[in-house]
Amino acid sequence: MGSSLKGLFRLHVNFAQASITPKKHDMLEVYVDDGGALDRPFQQEKIQGVWGVWRFVLPVTDESAFVDFFAEAERRRTAPRAAGPQ
Repeated sequence: MGSSLKGLFRLHVNFAQASITPKKHDMLEVYVDDGGALDRPFQQEKIQGVWGVWRFVLPVTDESAFVDFFAEAERRRTAPRAAGPQ
């Protein structure tokens, strides 16, 4: 969930995407946003979402924790439920 929008915002992992980009001075930019899909990996080299949900910079020493977190997010993606009777 993110709080940068008005109030809290929850983004389902099926529709999320993330990237980790190296920056100057041993820093990384972590970006998580909407626009993901089950046919694409959760973590991608470059993403472009609409909401701009989470974007922050952190030390390169935290990279492995985020890679593990994003791998877990990938594992938690699920196929949509079948539509009920109509």
